[in-house]
Amino acid sequence: MHHQGEGSPLSIKAGITTDPERLLSSWQGQDCCRWEGVRCSNMTTSHVVKLDLHARYIRSSLGGEISSSLQALEHLQHLDLAGNYNLTRPRGHLPDFIGSLHDLRYLNLSGLNFPGTVPHQLGNLSRLQYLDLRFSYDLHSADLSWLPRLSLLKYLDMSHVDLSATIDWVETVNTLASLEVLKLTWCSLNNTGHFVSRSNLTHLKILDISFNSIETSFDAISWVWDATRLEYLNLENTRIHGVFPARLANLSSLQVLQLSGSHLNGMIPDTLTSLCSLRVLELTRNDVEGDMTEFIKMLPKCSRSRLKVLRLGHNNITGSLSDWISDMTSLITLDLSFNRLTGSLTTSISTLTNVIYLNLGYNQMDGLITEDHFSKLTGLQELHLSANSFTMELNSDWTPPFRLQSLGLGSCLNQDR
Repeated sequence: MHHQGEGSPLSIKAGITTDPERLLSSWQGQDCCRWEGVRCSNMTTSHVVKLDLHARYIRSSLGGEISSSLQALEHLQHLDLAGNYNLTRPRGHLPDFIGSLHDLRYLNLSGLNFPGTVPHQLGNLSRLQYLDLRFSYDLHSADLSWLPRLSLLKYLDMSHVDLSATIDWVETVNTLASLEVLKLTWCSLNNTGHFVSRSNLTHLKILDISFNSIETSFDAISWVWDATRLEYLNLENTRIHGVFPARLANLSSLQVLQLSGSHLNGMIPDTLTSLCSLRVLELTRNDVEGDMTEFIKMLPKCSRSRLKVLRLGHNNITGSLSDWISDMTSLITLDLSFNRLTGSLTTSISTLTNVIYLNLGYNQMDGLITEDHFSKLTGLQELHLSANSFTMELNSDWTPPFRLQSLGLGSCLNQDR
């Protein structure tokens, strides 16, 4: 039994001034190991090893301050205070004493809205494997020199932390050889002049550096293409530009590829045959050009029937929707809007029996559309065909097999039968 005392979570409760969901209502009695959010090591030692006080709902944030008494929990391995955006008083800075919890493996302080700098004392947490500081909108760091000391780190999310003044961020991150997940979206990252020639991120599975102004070429980010275990890659709106990177072929485990808004130009290469795990391909708002049928031929044959999301809106793709559609039977989302597609809508569209979102708007397509096109689209929720020259010929007593939440038919002619 762990009794109240210096190493008890009870002293932490004293810093909590508001508890809307009564999360700490069970914090009574002598045995803190039975309290909500507290876990102890075993019956013999009963050291507190886990403290999970994350906000369950957006309005359930604890209020007050993170008490310095937390330091007394010297065996703490797991600390989760995520979502407690009111837990910032009295001084409102991320407390540096968290760096004294040397046994921590897991630290989640996301959404706490701390202003100021990321304390370099976090580098003392040499056993840390998971670090989440995302959505701390006023937090910034000009120096990540503490980061390489976390050599066991597998998960790092600093999304929305301002890293605009950080120099050589790629070189710093590249020292974390155990890293499996790296998320640095909306961090104001920029091109620091040069990138590492050889990547140490051989275990990396998820990489998201979207919505930054990195402004370099696809060829210059060799450290990305060397991370051959990647399953998820998001470079959306990074201002990374150039032709479609042929070295994507190295990423044979890739399931999700998001390159929207990346000044990508030309046609995808024919070297992607090894991407058999690809399920999501998003290339919206680029300068991808060429024939649609040729584009589909460039996709790996082994993944076509399993591709779930294909977004190619706002490009310069020509051609028509031919029978290639019947190969894409797993599609949930198909967005080909704002291109230069011509011709009629093939009845093969009815083979997309899993589709939920279908957008062909703002092309140059025409021809007749009947209920046969939609006969098997039972899960369809959003349909957009506006700004084409389609003629809709539907029976007046036709009952659609789907229930739409959104419908766009501007410029389509309607003819009842």
